[in-house]
Amino acid sequence: METNFGAMSAEQLRQSMTEKQYAFAEALSQGLEPLAAARKAGFGEKIAGAQAAKMLKNPKVIACRNALESQKSEEELTAQWVWRKLAEVAERCMEQTPHMVWDKESRSYVHDGTWEFDAEGAIKALSAIGKLALGHEGGKTTERVGIEEFLEELEGGRRF
Repeated sequence: METNFGAMSAEQLRQSMTEKQYAFAEALSQGLEPLAAARKAGFGEKIAGAQAAKMLKNPKVIACRNALESQKSEEELTAQWVWRKLAEVAERCMEQTPHMVWDKESRSYVHDGTWEFDAEGAIKALSAIGKLALGHEGGKTTERVGIEEFLEELEGGRRF
């Protein structure tokens, strides 16, 4: 019976691979060339080329590389989605809306010539974008926040 390595997660594959196989697959998923990936995985100069060629034929290594790249793509899509949504919130909050007052004579709301926008919402959305992108909080530079940590903070209600 042939195992379908393509259906396994990177973590499942890692458990069935040697440390060097996994390190090689991980290095490839980060964009390294096969020879450089073999060196990074711990193979010496004399055998790195041969080991790289051998590993590129290993179905577990190939499946692991693909799983790691797919995982990375999903994380990037999630980050893009968060960025887009925060930008939409900031833009909506900064849209000007007419300030309406009750007019007793016409018995309806009329525009009084002034405009409003949600400054608090805009500031919160822009602050969240800054924290995610730049690692700023309270005027001080902090460690840049990863997308998972940032989303956990949002879900925990500590930001909005």
